[in-house]
Amino acid sequence: MSYTRVMADRGSFALGKVIDPATGRQAAGLLSATVVAPSLSRADALATAVFAMGNGGPRWIAQRGGPLLAVTTGQQVLTTPPMDRLLIS
Repeated sequence: MSYTRVMADRGSFALGKVIDPATGRQAAGLLSATVVAPSLSRADALATAVFAMGNGGPRWIAQRGGPLLAVTTGQQVLTTPPMDRLLIS
């Protein structure tokens, strides 16, 4: 599992970073990950897990049938079939 490290910048706002538990460093590979789930907490947990897995995250959630829209660091937009059905063209 992953966790989010939050840092305050002079008390004015906070920046969150998703940490890859395998390396202890900031997760890499994705710029964003959006997941649709029955509850906000489940969607947040799944999106954080996908983000922490980096390039392997979209494949992980696709194997589980989850709706995902992700943007890679190469600016490629990835979606799973369940998300495609939810998006309006």
